[in-house]
Amino acid sequence: MFLIAEPPLQRGDSVHLVGLSKSLRALSRKSIVTNSCAALNIGSTITPIYRAINSEVIVLDTDFGSDFSGVLTDERGQVQALWGRFNRQHTFTFHLKGRLNRQLAMGIPVYVISQVVEKIVPDEKGPTLLINGIKRAMPLVRILEVELLPRLLSKARNFGLSEEWVQVLVTKDPLRRQILRVKGCWAGSKAENILEHGDMILTINGEPVTCFQEVERACQALDNIENDNDGNLKMTIFRQGREIGVLVGTDVRDGSGTTRVVNWCGCIVQNPHPAVRALGFLPEEGHGVYVARCSPGSPVRRYGLSSLQWIVEVDGKPTPDLDAFVRMAEELEHGQFVRIRTVMLNGKPGVLTLKQDLHYWPTWELRFDPEAAIWRRKTIRGL
Repeated sequence: MFLIAEPPLQRGDSVHLVGLSKSLRALSRKSIVTNSCAALNIGSTITPIYRAINSEVIVLDTDFGSDFSGVLTDERGQVQALWGRFNRQHTFTFHLKGRLNRQLAMGIPVYVISQVVEKIVPDEKGPTLLINGIKRAMPLVRILEVELLPRLLSKARNFGLSEEWVQVLVTKDPLRRQILRVKGCWAGSKAENILEHGDMILTINGEPVTCFQEVERACQALDNIENDNDGNLKMTIFRQGREIGVLVGTDVRDGSGTTRVVNWCGCIVQNPHPAVRALGFLPEEGHGVYVARCSPGSPVRRYGLSSLQWIVEVDGKPTPDLDAFVRMAEELEHGQFVRIRTVMLNGKPGVLTLKQDLHYWPTWELRFDPEAAIWRRKTIRGL
């Protein structure tokens, strides 16, 4: 099969959905594209989980369910898009209590994959990682850590957007007829204190923008040697009836994710992962010790410490990061009572006391070694 990024699928195009079912049975269905640029909007959940944001997906005229995934091809078998599943968490408050992960099946344009491949194939300058016995430099990807949503231009008029700007955006993109607005900024990002909820983005570096792909292209253009913007985007935004020019910083990520975790008294602590930061809050006291999981029967579970919160202080000593937390853990004795101060995801503080048990629950840490591509365990304190 061949990946065809251009021309992109359009409304009314005929495609074949080819994939595998849950029982690994090959399936093929013919369908028609009804929307080739539908904005994916997956709301925040109680438990921080990965959410696809700032993405456009392809919608077909037939609902094939979410039982299988695969690709969208043309009559000759050339791949024009991927067919994948997105998780969306629902909370039930009636006869069903708890949470249920519901999956949505949508088409993913090929250009989303090709953009990443174009960064991987060249010899990029980044941290090395051992892949299949070969050390390769991983690409550095520049992103704007802001969650955006489209707003129809007809609705933007109601918020005071001038007719002149409406015509500029319609001329730029007569298909979508939309403007991007800010839903929220990731906590700790360079855009956090600059962009506000509800801001509508008019231009980036002097060019009108109407879709997520144009924002991504503007971010990648900053890596050009000829540009001297210090990783900043020059934006014109519409806020509360006024046009404002701002300089918004971007962030560089290497895709490594979590590379260090510490197990203390049965709880796994780490730096907050992107899904936590996407909620838009980090404690001012320090956010480097995030409780991701608590083991059943452990001291932390027995004394009431739950996951999804930060440990900001232990016995009166601040723990702004994992290094400070490890130094504190090295000083604690077996059977010692410890007073800890926590901050929940909603900012609510808490205080509790627990008794350390190094016999059954020693303190250890895991670090990812990129040179060998393995996790290494080290005991910090035990009996």
